[in-house]
Amino acid sequence: MSKIKTAIEYAKNITTVGAIKESSPKLEKAICSKLDRSKAVNVVEYGMGHGNITKSILAHISDDSRLSSFEINPEFCNHVQGDIQDERLRIINASATDVLEYIKMPVDYIITSLPFSFFSKTVQKRLIHDSYELLKSGGWYSQLLYAVWAGRKLKPVFDTIEMRSFPNFPPEYVFHCLKK
Repeated sequence: MSKIKTAIEYAKNITTVGAIKESSPKLEKAICSKLDRSKAVNVVEYGMGHGNITKSILAHISDDSRLSSFEINPEFCNHVQGDIQDERLRIINASATDVLEYIKMPVDYIITSLPFSFFSKTVQKRLIHDSYELLKSGGWYSQLLYAVWAGRKLKPVFDTIEMRSFPNFPPEYVFHCLKK
């Protein structure tokens, strides 16, 4: 997809994409920093978009690991399907709110760039609690947010939270949340 078409798709779908631009390589590396390449892991991604973070996840996991990526926009799913040829990747054209219907076993990591501030409190709470339930003990939930205050929703659920900020426009924050 061209940069212009990408910008149009992002603008048309701002409440589901939650971004005005694609993520930077620095941000992609930061959100994947908890991934362990030394063993087989199962990763879930919410909000695949054009696959920038998806590619970074695949680069940070072992050859025998698995990645299930949720995306509600069928155009984005088709784009990534054509762009990323990797047997470890399973693209799921569905909402992350349906994760427990698709993923039946505990996972090691959940990585998301979903726009929580556009979701109702009910949906936010459901996504966070479903994610916690889905994670193995010792698993990490990593979330990109554009408002530091949005990270408050994670504190009542997760046992340990680390935050890293990126002084971009708009500012970006990566929260890494551990399930003990």
